[in-house]
Amino acid sequence: MARSNAIPVYSAGTVAVATDGTVTGTGTKFTSPDNSTTWTIASGDLFVCGGYSAPVGSVSGDTSLTLDAWRGGAIAAGASYKIYRYGYASPSSAILGLLQQLKTLGTADNPFAGLAALVGSVAKLVFDLDASETKLALKIRSAAAGVTDSALVPAMTIDPATGAVGFPGGQLTPVVGFRNRLRNASFAINQRGVSGTVTLAPGAYGHDGVKAGAAGATYTFATSGIDTTLTVSAGSIILPVEAGMIQGGMFVLSHDGTAQVRVWQGTGASGSGSYAADPVVVSLTANTQANVEFGTGAVLRPQLEPGSTPTVFERRPPHLELMYCQRYYEVGGMVGHYIGTNASTSGYVSIIAQFKTVKRAGSVVVSISADGVAGRIRISDGPAYSTAYGINQADALNGFDVVSTGDVATRTMIGFGWTASAEI
Repeated sequence: MARSNAIPVYSAGTVAVATDGTVTGTGTKFTSPDNSTTWTIASGDLFVCGGYSAPVGSVSGDTSLTLDAWRGGAIAAGASYKIYRYGYASPSSAILGLLQQLKTLGTADNPFAGLAALVGSVAKLVFDLDASETKLALKIRSAAAGVTDSALVPAMTIDPATGAVGFPGGQLTPVVGFRNRLRNASFAINQRGVSGTVTLAPGAYGHDGVKAGAAGATYTFATSGIDTTLTVSAGSIILPVEAGMIQGGMFVLSHDGTAQVRVWQGTGASGSGSYAADPVVVSLTANTQANVEFGTGAVLRPQLEPGSTPTVFERRPPHLELMYCQRYYEVGGMVGHYIGTNASTSGYVSIIAQFKTVKRAGSVVVSISADGVAGRIRISDGPAYSTAYGINQADALNGFDVVSTGDVATRTMIGFGWTASAEI
């Protein structure tokens, strides 16, 4: 039997529905709904009443039919209803047919608007375009009186240009850790101890994971709660990402500040490309360093993650974030080590400093200082300070040795501070 492209709808008379899905009609003609022979209501057609729906199981007469899997409970006589013609053999195929033909109930601008009309005035789901008509929004409609669709907050949005799905309320947040490829994105780690107005030469670091761009950088910072905002007043700041953290494909950069941003790949401090407001979606080459560069303005909760749709900001435990940062830069010190034995002779000395975290592959630069002065160690017996030492970095990724290059007295105590940098 031929079918029209439009979905026929029958709603003559009124009905009562029993809890078992038995429908009793008043003024209905279920066996000949249009008084012709073009179609009749049959198993698989969709019955909608009181905000609930179920497929028709069987029709026993003009005023009687039975529903499959009715979940709407008892509905008193006199209720309005609609029956949509599908003629599919099973409930699942009826639903598939409904989805395929929904556009016949909508409009050119909003083909899914018909879903609300299909399930009645107490619809639970509402599809609608946003005010700018750039995103399709799925909303949860309340059954409460006076609540309009325009007052609802979208539970989900779909960007028709990219197909990207977004969750404005933060629903369905991925549980997988380290989505955010940026280290120290909350700016809580400050091993270098910068303060006040921070002025950096090109490529120099301030907060952990934050270095100056090609023109240098000037920024201040302020903490509110557990979040720190960096405000760049001159130049730019770069948040570099090690090559091994980039698997390739689409990435999206988002943040809650005002500074515009660009994302580029390569080493050094000289970037390319135009700055833009977030979110910024880019395609990145696998195993190649990526750089997120912010111009002037506020930078708060930046996040670079795989995909094309931003998700809620990922917060990592502080101790894990510190270890992550120490992979690139670590501050330590050696104090109170006794040298020599009870013998009266003096000799050379070697002290081993072990890193807390194995450094990333590459060159590790160790710097020694004493009392804030670089290039010397402090000795408790003999001269107050000495520059007669060498640094042995045979096991550079795990630690280093400080070796004296001249005799020191027995039972001498020495001390020094050190930094180890494997920055990119």
